[in-house]
Amino acid sequence: MMNKLITRILRAIQWRTAVFSENLAEVLESRVSVEDISNIRKSNPLLIDAVRIKKCYDELSDLHLDYCTRYSDKVHVVSLEQAAFLLNACRLLTPNRVVDLGSGFSSYVVRKYAKESRNADVCTVDDNASWLNKTAEFLKERDLPVNGLILASDFFKNAGSSSFDFVFYDLGNMQIRREYFEETLKLFDTKNRSIMLIDDVHKSDYRSFVVNTLRERKINFLNLKKVTLDDYGRYSFAIIPE
Repeated sequence: MMNKLITRILRAIQWRTAVFSENLAEVLESRVSVEDISNIRKSNPLLIDAVRIKKCYDELSDLHLDYCTRYSDKVHVVSLEQAAFLLNACRLLTPNRVVDLGSGFSSYVVRKYAKESRNADVCTVDDNASWLNKTAEFLKERDLPVNGLILASDFFKNAGSSSFDFVFYDLGNMQIRREYFEETLKLFDTKNRSIMLIDDVHKSDYRSFVVNTLRERKINFLNLKKVTLDDYGRYSFAIIPE
């Protein structure tokens, strides 16, 4: 009886410790995000301007729901919050060369921007050929070009020293993202004021991998949790030149 009681007490302590650790980590990360957003506000306030992002959110809302209904679902498609941030960032920063790593609704967003700007090239990359075909189908529906849709294996084989002004990283499953992450870091140059958005860092293992990799390479990054958090807890990091 005593042993059972001790076991129960130890389990209760472990559970409370785990919950406390999780809550503490969440509080600390939220503070980091607030500080990072404050830094962005000082250097480029329009990038996180609520009115601009809300306008993009409303603009994309109906089509995002349609995409989730007919092509994917809200759990797997890029969040509307992230899509709105992505569209606003493209319109504000006006990149000439964009690479969309992970085809889907984000492909629509960056190609919509490219069509508006008339001076931007977009490359869409996926590790899954069938998803590339679905993306092409959706883009055609929206009267957007379908050139530059490439399999990841072919893209990275030929990327070499290619550089892009804007990189959106949402490729495949989490294992695939780990495999291609370092290669992706070679695609942009912070000296040329390139930007990279790294989606789905809400997953703790992946987030730790991303944080450690960037810190090892002395690459500064910002936590966008405060402006990209969705109902499923997803959010992103950004590498933005100072």
